Amino acid sequence: MTSHPTKDLNQLRITPQDVVDLIYDTLECLHDILMKNNIPYTIFCGTALGAERHGGLIPWDDDADTAILSESEQKFVELSDIFASRGFILSKALFVGYRLYHESLTKLRAHDQYPFPFVDIFLLNDTGTSYECSSNEARIYWPQVPLLYGCFDHLVNVQFGHLTLRGLSANDMKQHLDDNYGKDWPYVAWREWDHYL
Repeated sequence: MTSHPTKDLNQLRITPQDVVDLIYDTLECLHDILMKNNIPYTIFCGTALGAERHGGLIPWDDDADTAILSESEQKFVELSDIFASRGFILSKALFVGYRLYHESLTKLRAHDQYPFPFVDIFLLNDTGTSYECSSNEARIYWPQVPLLYGCFDHLVNVQFGHLTLRGLSANDMKQHLDDNYGKDWPYVAWREWDHYL
């Protein structure tokens, strides 16, 4: 992953509270429905980094990243009506798999026609020896292995702000963050994506 460290955190735009609240609400809905329907999921990437380094959403992050295994996709898609009954729309997103966002969001981003903010649900293929993003585009952008193989066998509860979500075990979390952000992730910050744009 290409990183852009900065020593001046004032350069990073802090996410407005209304956006933060929507991200937390969306994560809470996703967690509740997946747990009730026995679909294993984990937070990962920037959301895992936020849980470890900030105890919740990174102050300048503007989405959330989660992952499920591709083998759960059909069962997951069948939950669309349940998400809708809670006021959320589950939409196919070619790059990651799916996006979940609140139905009240009507303004679409020009470059991809998705409302903002959202929670990404990455689909990961189990190859028998590793997990890989199911999307070719995602594999090109993130050539590294997204998660340690077997981590879905020992997911744990992770505190994320006021929520309890599913995440990686302590050892898997450290390895995931080291692999994706470098060993200096506890104290070096940068912004890779700006979803406002």
